[in-house]
Amino acid sequence: RREYCFVTKYCHMHNHSYPIYDSKVSDVIFRLLKKAKIKVTKDSMFDSYPAYIAAVDDFLRVYEIDLRGRDLDKALFSYDSNRDP
Repeated sequence: RREYCFVTKYCHMHNHSYPIYDSKVSDVIFRLLKKAKIKVTKDSMFDSYPAYIAAVDDFLRVYEIDLRGRDLDKALFSYDSNRDP
């Protein structure tokens, strides 16, 4: 999984339109999409970058969020860090 994260970070550094895959961010998106009753599986988000992008797009649409790229990653990472265990 580290390689997957590294590759998406590498792509993002060369073209900021590529969202970075991060397991913590992915977990937050997965939990919040499930809470909103949007069908998504964790495996599909990891196994397929297009499925991950679709999940991110669904998340942004459902929660009406206007963040992208690193701003979105930072916000979701912070959300997860501040969440009760």
